[in-house]
Amino acid sequence: MTQRALIVGLGIGGMSAAIALQRQGWTPVIVERAPERRKGGYFIGLRDEGKNAAAALGVLDVMEKRTPDNIRFWDVRKDGTRRRIADLTQETNAPIAVLRGDIEEALWSGIEGQVDVRFGTVPVAIVNGAMQAQVILRTEGGGETTETYNLVIGADGVRSTVRRLVFGPDKAFFHSIGTMLCAFPLARPVEGFKAGDGLMVADVKRTLTVFPLEGRPSTALFSYRTRNPEKASRTNPLSTLRQIFADLDVGGIISK
Repeated sequence: MTQRALIVGLGIGGMSAAIALQRQGWTPVIVERAPERRKGGYFIGLRDEGKNAAAALGVLDVMEKRTPDNIRFWDVRKDGTRRRIADLTQETNAPIAVLRGDIEEALWSGIEGQVDVRFGTVPVAIVNGAMQAQVILRTEGGGETTETYNLVIGADGVRSTVRRLVFGPDKAFFHSIGTMLCAFPLARPVEGFKAGDGLMVADVKRTLTVFPLEGRPSTALFSYRTRNPEKASRTNPLSTLRQIFADLDVGGIISK
């Protein structure tokens, strides 16, 4: 008898689990809250563990690689001076630069048309039995169905619905490290830097890193420490970043 697995979340973890389970003879079903695929995401350095996992899943060779051929990385000081520094491409066994969307696209090619994927669908109740779980699924239109699975996998992010339904509220599992992150692709190159240039502006409790990518705009990653991450997450990110990084805006790197 074929075993069925419900995977909640159409992200990297969810699709990887579906591919691996299907190879083992399972029938995976993926449900995703969003009405369609989420193709965006930040830069990722794919190290040996990630390379090996991608190869085992059969997607490493079809995945877009974004490591620039002639990258230069700069440490920018408050006074506007800069010095050349090493970057991850110069490490031993250097990681491959990819975007989250590149990994997502490669994994999607491995499940499209082969795995039952249901968009606009979320679990609203999970009842564990001795050998199976009864799951109530709700669609965007409000319809509900009760289905039986041998395994339920929560691949639905930090604030996992599966974890909340089975184990309890988020606050019982969260431990804040007091750090906020904001990442996005740049609309244009950083003024004063060449294509293929990366840079870092670092100070106590705050850092900006810009990493260049082949064939795509560079990505920016802001990070800063805060005593109240929950409050910070509810503020306007643009005005907050401008305020926190105001005195590090060397030559308009941040404001422009």
